[in-house]
Amino acid sequence: MIRSNFKSALSLLTLLSIVFSTYAQDDGAMGDTLKVKKKTSTISVTNLFNTGSMYYFTGVVSNNKPSFDTKFVYDNLRHNWGVLFFKSFDLIDRNEAINYSLIVLNKRYFIGSRIIISPQAGTQLNQIGTIAGPGTDFLTNLSINYKFAKNMSISNDAVMQNLVLTNRANWTNRIKLQYQKESFLISADVWHRNRIFNNPGYLSVGTFLRYSGIKLNSVMNLVITYSQIKILNADTPRKNGMMISAGIGF
Repeated sequence: MIRSNFKSALSLLTLLSIVFSTYAQDDGAMGDTLKVKKKTSTISVTNLFNTGSMYYFTGVVSNNKPSFDTKFVYDNLRHNWGVLFFKSFDLIDRNEAINYSLIVLNKRYFIGSRIIISPQAGTQLNQIGTIAGPGTDFLTNLSINYKFAKNMSISNDAVMQNLVLTNRANWTNRIKLQYQKESFLISADVWHRNRIFNNPGYLSVGTFLRYSGIKLNSVMNLVITYSQIKILNADTPRKNGMMISAGIGF
C-alpha cells in the first residue's frame, strides 16, 4: 500500500513538472514580445511530501502518518478573481480522512492599498475509495486582510463548512499574523471553532514557516515548510502535532 501511494504521488509530481517546465519554456521562446506585455494572470503549483497530516487552514491535526499534497492556484490579475485546487492523500492508508480534495473560487475587492476583502466559495470532496464520498459538502470563507507594514499583514478568515449536504455545519475563525519577505514566510495563527451550529468547539494556536528560495532551474524552486498546531481547549479530544514538508514549487 505504501509503495502504491508513493508511486501515485511521484507520478503526479513528475507529470506536473513536465507540463509546467514546457509551459515556462514556451513562454521564454516569445522573447521580448512578452516583456512589453502586462501580466494579466499567474499560475502556481506546489507539491509537498509531509511527515504528518494536518488541516492547517482550520487548525486541526489529522494524524502523524506521512502524506502528499498538491496545490494549483490560478489568479486573474485583471479582474481580481482566482481558483484553487488542492488534493491531499495519506501515503500509507487510503481510508484515512486526509484523503480529500478542495475546489474553491475567490473574488478580491481592494479598499485602498492596504485592505483586501475576499469572499470564497467551493466544495470539499471526501475521497475515501471514491471521487466524492460521504462527507462531501460545500463551504464558504470570508477573508479580510490588512497590510499594516511593508512585509507584514494581519488577516481573519471566517470559514463555514458542511453547509448543505451533511447537516454538520461548522464555523471556524482563523486570525493570522504574517511576515513575508521574498522567499521567506512566517506566520502565527489562532483558530477558534465556535458552537453556533451546536457542534463541538475548540481553540488552537500554531506557527508556519516556509522557505522557497532555492532554485532548481528557471521555473522550479525547492520548497521547505514547518507547521505546528497546539490545542489550548477543546470540547472533544484533539491532537497536537508538528509537520515538516519538502517538495517543489513552480
